[in-house]
Amino acid sequence: PDSDLLKQIIPDGWARKKLNLNDVERDLSCLSACRKLKDDLNSLENIQIEILKLLLTPSDVLQHPPSSKFLFITKFRLFLKENLSDSPVK
Repeated sequence: PDSDLLKQIIPDGWARKKLNLNDVERDLSCLSACRKLKDDLNSLENIQIEILKLLLTPSDVLQHPPSSKFLFITKFRLFLKENLSDSPVK
């Protein structure tokens, strides 16, 4: 969310106050930790995407009866279609 939305959700968290050097140092430290966490989460998300790509590759489609992997793919794609309107899965 952008700053305006956050101000609406948490108005008391956006009070203007005079900052001293300790506050600035604490805020910079927090921002640095947030950036590192964001980068780490992006890496984790990319790994999860690659795992899902492997899982969603239908290498055993012609098997009879259908494999558990194929059943998972079918159910998961249906779940994505129903729950993610902007999903690239068609």
